[in-house]
Amino acid sequence: MKYSYLSIILLLSGFTGVQRLDADIITGGSLEFQLDASAFETNPSQGFLDFYNNAANDVGSSGYDTSQPHMVFGRHTGPGDTSDPSLPPGDIGNSIYRFRPSATTASFDDLRSTYVTPTSPIVTPFAINGNDPIAKPHGTRNPQQTTLEYNPNDILASMSGAIGFDGATSFWYGVEEAIAGSAIWIGYGDLDLKYDANRAVNGLSGLYFSSHIAPRVGQTIYDTTITSISAIAADGGTPGSLTITGELYATSDFDGVGLKAGTHVGSYSLSGVSSVPEPTSLIVISGCALGGVLVRFRSRGAGNRRKPETNRCAS
Repeated sequence: MKYSYLSIILLLSGFTGVQRLDADIITGGSLEFQLDASAFETNPSQGFLDFYNNAANDVGSSGYDTSQPHMVFGRHTGPGDTSDPSLPPGDIGNSIYRFRPSATTASFDDLRSTYVTPTSPIVTPFAINGNDPIAKPHGTRNPQQTTLEYNPNDILASMSGAIGFDGATSFWYGVEEAIAGSAIWIGYGDLDLKYDANRAVNGLSGLYFSSHIAPRVGQTIYDTTITSISAIAADGGTPGSLTITGELYATSDFDGVGLKAGTHVGSYSLSGVSSVPEPTSLIVISGCALGGVLVRFRSRGAGNRRKPETNRCAS
């Protein structure tokens, strides 16, 4: 039985499409922030400056003392953390209080009186979450699953989904007026990283980090620039990689809780592991359709007038 050259080419191209998809999906890896402690201590937002001054007036103070540090790094809990021996390594529990600036100190006056600015950079590591849905624990935790897919040959433009991270960081307010006004500490964690072309303005990359710990679920915290970005495509059973480095800048959402928008706070380094998603049923169906084309283009030159055989792909 003869077949045209066109049908053979189509059939072969169908097999090639099944073997390799354009997209890779992130399946694991790590993230690291390198934070500048002084950036948090010296850049209060205008809203917090007003708050400090109003609080100072309420307690009879002459005004905000700018020599006091503003936002002060407390602590970070991430992969393998053992700061709380009652919890398994890396588990910060369901409550936001698991990563408050001090697990035992009741008075923030004590913290302030003994505080020394940490040596920068402050390194805060995070682990990349897996692709399976994550059960949401009760309390304030809201971990995000990883769903990011991309074309290794056109990384940013093809990105869809997000990378979820395990880890949380806290800061306390070191200003007397803040403590008097009941602004004691804040934290962020259960981060994810997404790409939005609309955020790629004024030199920013469009990649941004959001926090998902309640009560500010989905609040953006850092916009980014990119210093370097590269990918190696996954190939069958051989994992690929995605590597991105760049700088971190406070977002307008972060401005609302104390840090001046646009403040350069440090750098980040992402190291992701990727794989090729399993071929979908749509691709298998396409292969069957190619089989149908093969039947239609069967050569009639042999003089065989039998009806074409039906497509043998399973329905």
